[in-house]
Amino acid sequence: MDQEVLFVPKHKDDFQAVEFLRKTDFERFKAHVNELLSWIQDMNWPVAKEIAEILSSYTNNIKKQIIYIIRGDDDIWKYWCIRELLYFTKEKELDCEIISELKRIVSDPTKGEVEEEVNLIAKETLEKYQSDSL
Repeated sequence: MDQEVLFVPKHKDDFQAVEFLRKTDFERFKAHVNELLSWIQDMNWPVAKEIAEILSSYTNNIKKQIIYIIRGDDDIWKYWCIRELLYFTKEKELDCEIISELKRIVSDPTKGEVEEEVNLIAKETLEKYQSDSL
């Protein structure tokens, strides 16, 4: 039986889990990225900002999970993923597949992406990480 996963929060104030996550190697927690990403669906949850800050160091490593969210229909989650993970990424460059998704949102946003201003944060993120104009 697997050892209990101490770095995945069990409730919105589970800062002890966040501290475990902060001390855990990416290779150890990468199998739990989907669970961790679910905590940034609502940035009002106390643990959300800190989890996003930790995951922002690994945006290119978790690009499949990020792209899945960006292609999904939860526009608020998309917004937070782009703003908290991609705009504030600690990576030197964003992966080309992520850039492609951001460009799609800017050039052909859905109605929901416009309503939740996902297209605007996508544009700001692209401008921050690309020197060429849109």
